[in-house]
Amino acid sequence: MNFVDFIKINGSIRNINYKHILTNYSQLQVSNIPLFNNVIFENQIDEKALYSQFMTRALNDAQDIIDIILKSIKRT
Repeated sequence: MNFVDFIKINGSIRNINYKHILTNYSQLQVSNIPLFNNVIFENQIDEKALYSQFMTRALNDAQDIIDIILKSIKRT
């Protein structure tokens, strides 16, 4: 299940983003606090964090390769 879809079902997207989408806090009695006691939610957060770290390393590796290529082109 997608991270955002999980919040839609088990919490409130509005209560997370209300300042960013220029609306008010939800008037419904919905709390996102129980999400932090849910192993599925925790695992989804960990998955996103690990993926982000992996992508950051891949981007850094790609930048290193680009730098090497550009340096070799300047020498010729």
